[in-house]
Amino acid sequence: MALVVEAVRSHFPALSRTVDGQPAAYLDGPGGTQVPKSVIDAMADFMRVGGSNHGGPFVTSRETDAVVGSARQAVADLFGASPDEIAFGQNMTSLTLSVSRALGATWMIGDNIVVTRLDHDANVWPWVIAARDAGVEVRWIDFDPDDGCRLQVEQVTNLVDRRTRIDYAFWLYLFGLLAFWGGLTALDSENELGRFLYFMVNLILLGMAAFLRRVAFAVFGGLGTFLYLYHLADTVFENSLAFSVVLALTGIAIIILGVQWQRHARSVEAFFAKRLPDSLLRLRPEARE
Repeated sequence: MALVVEAVRSHFPALSRTVDGQPAAYLDGPGGTQVPKSVIDAMADFMRVGGSNHGGPFVTSRETDAVVGSARQAVADLFGASPDEIAFGQNMTSLTLSVSRALGATWMIGDNIVVTRLDHDANVWPWVIAARDAGVEVRWIDFDPDDGCRLQVEQVTNLVDRRTRIDYAFWLYLFGLLAFWGGLTALDSENELGRFLYFMVNLILLGMAAFLRRVAFAVFGGLGTFLYLYHLADTVFENSLAFSVVLALTGIAIIILGVQWQRHARSVEAFFAKRLPDSLLRLRPEARE
């Protein structure tokens, strides 16, 4: 059956508007909102009878939950999804900001994101801002104005690398470290020399975390370091106030070091990159395969 455009337009009251006696043309794209009369009526009916917060025991709250539930079901039917996979938010920009912030918290220096110059800004700048805050690189796919503004998809092969894709290596590191660190910790050496060597191994893990930019090494190295320092405070220096003070000051110094590292990460990495042999540099995650 052929689509009757006028029949569709008749459902949108805003499309009957005129400006200076001429039919209005809405050229604001996603910056404007023209909705069908059925949507206007549904929103007005809901506001007319009164809504309430979700999860309450009273009638209006249960009715609000039912409205949201039916809306999720309707959108799920449209996309072939389940209602649990549907989320509503203030608008597309706000939702993208929330998602980009959540994903940005998992990014590390050396990672990158790829955006295009043909996307609506609401799907570009939330990612660019999240990348800036996380200290990761932003790569752009351009369009060709002389070729009908065609997106230059051939650039993808040069822009997307293993730091852009799903990081399967993370899980290998994680399970390997679980086995190694767990076995090492379970040894529970009976002498202080053995415990000190355990401490040194965990410091090496922390160094590897900085070098490889792998959070998993930092987590296990930090836990092992904490266990050793706890042993010193609880057993070796049990009644030493000075040790507790030194330990607290060391913690503060490490926090300050972390802040300074984040501020000057690129300069620090450039400093060591000039002094490390190529065989070691090739182990770093930004090395292209």
